[in-house]
Amino acid sequence: LHLSLRGPIASCFALTDSKQVRSPGRISGPEGGSLTVQCGYDSGWERYVKWWCKGADWNSCKIMVRTTGSEDEQRSDRVSIRDSHRNHMITVTMDSLRAGDADTYWCGIEKAGTDLGAHVVVAINKGKISVLSIVFIERLLCAEHCTKRFKDTVRVCMCSHVWGCEHACL
Repeated sequence: LHLSLRGPIASCFALTDSKQVRSPGRISGPEGGSLTVQCGYDSGWERYVKWWCKGADWNSCKIMVRTTGSEDEQRSDRVSIRDSHRNHMITVTMDSLRAGDADTYWCGIEKAGTDLGAHVVVAINKGKISVLSIVFIERLLCAEHCTKRFKDTVRVCMCSHVWGCEHACL
């Protein structure tokens, strides 16, 4: 189903995305979390089978999951795919992300001859933001808000989840 270029001519050409399928190009998600990719496609391809393929090489990428041509969600392991015919949108969700999930993927449409597809580079963000980091960021934002709101009267800004900025500015 995939275009195959072999020999010396292959090195002269770079396979590019199909004009009929559009992807975000790049997307990232947190390790252990999930990410959702949406690929649009042109009208006329609604009833065709859609697929999600892993691997930068179009000729040898591994199809992870495919639709049946309907709008029903299909799942395979940690990956699901759904096709909205009305919105011309392929939606892929990858769950329980792992470092090894970082790769180039393809949203594709299966058809006679060469399939149509658009690539998506998936990055996995390692590590998680700690609760301490979140509290620190909240306090910085709170202090900035407090300083702007009470710029003429504030000397010290003490922010608290209990009091909020307005009650904590001194």
